[in-house]
Amino acid sequence: MQGLQVTLGGDRVAILMLDKERKNLEVRAAIGYSEDAIAKIAIPVGTGITGWVAANQKLLRIDNAPNDPRYIQVSANTRSELAIPLIFRNDLLGVLNVESEQIAAYDEHDEEMLGTLGGSLAAIIANARLLEQVRRQAERERMLYAVTSKIRRSTNIRTILETTAGELSKAVGARRAQVKIALDDKSEKNAPNNGNSNE
Repeated sequence: MQGLQVTLGGDRVAILMLDKERKNLEVRAAIGYSEDAIAKIAIPVGTGITGWVAANQKLLRIDNAPNDPRYIQVSANTRSELAIPLIFRNDLLGVLNVESEQIAAYDEHDEEMLGTLGGSLAAIIANARLLEQVRRQAERERMLYAVTSKIRRSTNIRTILETTAGELSKAVGARRAQVKIALDDKSEKNAPNNGNSNE
């Protein structure tokens, strides 16, 4: 991001990622802004310049941002703004946004450069997410194998249930886990406690 900031002449740069559940854009990386200006920013899709870009999935260049009705002020001295949607395989990931204190600071060449950068950045983000999913899946499989191995070494149902409850607690970070066994009607009458728990 620092390289992009230098290339564009000391402008402010922000990467906003899409929260699909909340339908908000959240700042994940930024340079040139004060911490107070971007702290806990959540821009609804369709609101503001970056929100418009996310909703329409189109580039937007504004020569005089304060005069644009879509503009939401984050930095007091902003005049120009250029926002690029981050899209990978038709999936919107977020928005790359740059701002300048000069009027009409950006042109078609900046659009082309940021468009190319945005495409590369979107691919990198998507691949990083995929790698994280693979890592999590591998961790789940490793944990499942460890739990299964411990259960197989157990010799009675109580030990099996206690082991299962304990390992499940560790796996999901829960304070309490409970394993219950369904019994037939006759067994239920003779069995006051049909489960094991672990805290």
